[in-house]
Amino acid sequence: MSSLAALDTTTVRAVGVRPAGAVCAEIGPRRYLHAGPPIALGDVVGPARGALCGALVFEGEAADVAEADRIVAAGGVAILPCQHAGAAGAMAGIVTPRMPVVVAEASDGARTFAPLNEGLGQALRFGSYGAEILARLRWMRDVAGPLLDAALNDVGGVDVTALQSEGLRRGDECHNRNVASSAALVAQLAPSIARRAQDANAAADLLAFMAGNPHFFLSFSIASAKAIGDAAHRAGEPGLVTAICANGRSLALHRNARLRTPHRFGVRADAHLSVASSCRFARLEPVRRSHSAPAVRRQADGARRSRCASSRRTDRHSCDRRPG
Repeated sequence: MSSLAALDTTTVRAVGVRPAGAVCAEIGPRRYLHAGPPIALGDVVGPARGALCGALVFEGEAADVAEADRIVAAGGVAILPCQHAGAAGAMAGIVTPRMPVVVAEASDGARTFAPLNEGLGQALRFGSYGAEILARLRWMRDVAGPLLDAALNDVGGVDVTALQSEGLRRGDECHNRNVASSAALVAQLAPSIARRAQDANAAADLLAFMAGNPHFFLSFSIASAKAIGDAAHRAGEPGLVTAICANGRSLALHRNARLRTPHRFGVRADAHLSVASSCRFARLEPVRRSHSAPAVRRQADGARRSRCASSRRTDRHSCDRRPG
C-alpha cells in the first residue's frame, strides 16, 4: 500500500481510556512525555515548565509547586517527546504515568494515544497548575477515565474516523472546532456511561463534563490523526510529511525518505525515516529558516497591508453596488 493510500483508507477506533503508564513503557516515575521535538530540560519554555511542576504535584512527586520547581531546576525529571513513544501531545501539556489517555487502534492493528482533554480555560496543557486544575486532573484519573474506559468497552470501541467524517460534514474541522463531533461522541457513549457508572452522580458529572466541553472530541481526533500519519509513514513512500510537532522553541517534521542499503530491520533509511519501530521517530527534521526573522516579518507585514488594502477596496465597491 502506498503512503497516500494509507492516508485515504486507514480507519481508527478508540478502544479505551487508560492511565498513560499502563499504555506506554516509556513513561514512569519522573519520566514524562512532552509535545514537540526533543528539548533539553533547561530549554523548556515557561508554560511547559509550569506543566511539569503541576505534573510533579499531581503525581505526588512534590508536595507543592515550589518543591516541584526545585526538582525541575535540579534536573530531576526526564522528558521524552510524545512522538517517540507513539503518542501525540497537547500544546505545553505533559503526560505522566497516571494521566488518562485515549487509546486509538488503526485498521492495521497499530495503536497510538493522546491525553484526555481537560476542557477550556485554565488547564495543565496551557501551563497552569492551580488547585482547581489539579483537582480536575485527579477526578479525571479516578472517575472520568475509568468510566469512559468501561463505556468504550461496553460499546466495543468507537469508530473515530466515522465521527470525523460526519463532523466535517457538520462544520467541524476536528481540531479547533469539534462541536458536532463531541456531541455525536456523547450520544454514542451516554447509555453505556449510565449503565456502567457505580452511581448516578458519577454518570451525571461525566456527562456534564463531556457536554460542557466543546473540545472533548479533540483527544480522540488527535489520536486518530497520529494513527493515520503513522500508517502512512510505515508505507514508506518517499517525501511524504507524516507529522509536524513543536515544543515552543523549535518545530520539526517527520517525513519518509528514500530507502538505501540493507539494515538489520530489513531496510536502511536515511536520517528522516524511522526503522526501529512503527511509532518511533529515528530523527525529527528541524525546519530550516531560509530568511532572517526581520525579513520574514517585513514580508508578512507587507502581505498584511496588501490584504487590508484589497479588503477596503472590496468593501467600498460592495457598498457602491448596494441598493439605495
